[in-house]
Amino acid sequence: MLTDMADTLEGSVKSEIESRIRELNSARSDQVRGLRNNLFWHTSTKSILSMSNGFVFYPEGFDATKTSQADVFFAITAVLHHCRLSGLRASLRQTEYTRKVLCPLMFDRFNDGAIRAALLRACVRPELDYSLDENASRDMRGILVRAIREEGSNGGDSLREFAVALALGRLVLAEHDLHPVKELMAKSKDPVVVAITGYSRER
Repeated sequence: MLTDMADTLEGSVKSEIESRIRELNSARSDQVRGLRNNLFWHTSTKSILSMSNGFVFYPEGFDATKTSQADVFFAITAVLHHCRLSGLRASLRQTEYTRKVLCPLMFDRFNDGAIRAALLRACVRPELDYSLDENASRDMRGILVRAIREEGSNGGDSLREFAVALALGRLVLAEHDLHPVKELMAKSKDPVVVAITGYSRER
């Protein structure tokens, strides 16, 4: 997606997209070997997505501010994987008769940028497909609209990650909810969000 976007862009937004491509490519090298605190998109003001103390899946007293994005991603992936394998009623196990989705309010309860980004990255496609559930799609739309309106503050720090998830079809809303969200994102102050939203429109 980023390579396709870079071919159609110019100026500072093109430079930023190309910088991200180089960052991702270098992570595959033997010298770098992965991403640690640059796993997720930074904000438009170059701040890295982080988390505050009190994360329920970390031990009491653990200083979450010193944890890396890779650590957060690992923790979220482990919890989601446990939910997929669980036999509990709240399991995320998918069957040919049952489709389970992550409750949209998870993005409201866990609103730190790094946790939101980790959820968007760690979920598999069916778990974020709200297109067949009117209530869930409406709730997710509300969370996205708030993130857009809080752009530039902590509430909107994961906006680029939301835009990528929508563009790649990892996060799916009902069409009547998706359209107004994209309209708002297309007016974002962040040119990267605008570019990603434009890409999703062309698909």
